[in-house]
Amino acid sequence: MAKNISNFEIANLISRFLKGTLSAEETGRLNAWIAENEDHRAIWQKLTDPDYLESRGGRWKSADTERAWRTIDGMLERKKKEPSHLWLKKLSVAAFWIIAVAGMGTAGWWLWHGSLHSRDNEKTLLLGENIVPRGKVATLTLGNGRQVALNGAGLDSIRIKGTQVYKMGSRLNYANAHKTAANELIYNVITTPRGGEYQVTLSDGTSVWLNAASSLRFPVYFSGRQRTVYLTGEAYFEVAKDAAHPFNVVVDNLNVTVLGTRFNINAYNEGGGERVTLAEGSVRVQKEIPHLKTNRSVLLAPGQQAVCTPEGSSIQVKPVNVAAVLAWKDGQFLFEGETLGDLMNRLARWYDVDVVYDSGVNKQMHFTGRIQKYDNISGILHLMEITGKVKFQMEGRTLEIKKVH
Repeated sequence: MAKNISNFEIANLISRFLKGTLSAEETGRLNAWIAENEDHRAIWQKLTDPDYLESRGGRWKSADTERAWRTIDGMLERKKKEPSHLWLKKLSVAAFWIIAVAGMGTAGWWLWHGSLHSRDNEKTLLLGENIVPRGKVATLTLGNGRQVALNGAGLDSIRIKGTQVYKMGSRLNYANAHKTAANELIYNVITTPRGGEYQVTLSDGTSVWLNAASSLRFPVYFSGRQRTVYLTGEAYFEVAKDAAHPFNVVVDNLNVTVLGTRFNINAYNEGGGERVTLAEGSVRVQKEIPHLKTNRSVLLAPGQQAVCTPEGSSIQVKPVNVAAVLAWKDGQFLFEGETLGDLMNRLARWYDVDVVYDSGVNKQMHFTGRIQKYDNISGILHLMEITGKVKFQMEGRTLEIKKVH
């Protein structure tokens, strides 16, 4: 599919990705092109790197839009006379210019161009300078109710009914767990606070990344025909393959079944319903519909997301940018045309703040961009203010969002 996309179209798709205006079909076309080879991935990474864009920013601060488009057209006309490896370099330049020209003046560009203009648009937003995420922290609750704090210091191992569980940096490892003498099924629960995240390797070798304000209930050792865990909040799973023992994730009335795959579940219960995103392999998503006394199920392919709304009686399936969905586990926020309401829900969980809205604030305005998750909250709020769309005021850990008149 990607082979049928022109270089000009790719440059335009990258621009529209940054502006948050890609359709589901266009997102699929862009993802296919990125996955085609290493050259494409290198161009993609460069053109979505804020540091790179900022370093090249001087070229568009006072850009002549008409002249910029004429430059792009000329480059595209000359492409037929050049070897493909040279054209890949020219595509990078062309896409950069398209991004710069098309992106100017849009709220969707705020995270990339905000820092370039911050000195010219000095604000008095000196708030939240001490509000940072907690990082790699969690609480482990053992089967007997004992709680163990998990953080970056101390605690090399925990002994559970004759099994040693090892703490390796910011990861808990149950890989050497074994059955108890009485063949007793013992459950542990790992819980992250707002602003925290943690990783755990289960006894079968499955790795789980737990996002902020989430919990995972799991057996110390899997036994029986199925491997079942229980999730609240959000987690990313890399499931160890075992065809004889399917892996199940249970979230309220939702059941996700796999044999061996990589996927993400977001179930924060914030009105949008649960979302299951498949990165690799195959998963079956089944949702119980209590008021109809029935179930609905779908089989996902890589790059698809299942959306299960609380009030709905069906499961919607759509293509998504998997990299954006999984960015949280790699230490980043990647927003793609995200509404103010959804964006602030994510920031509230990660920075452990309470968000209140003044009357008249439009929660549906869209933002696109990428930042490091471990930055101070004041940085992202400052960049959002630069768009001229919203204002913020912080008192303690309460963030008030004000309408711009």
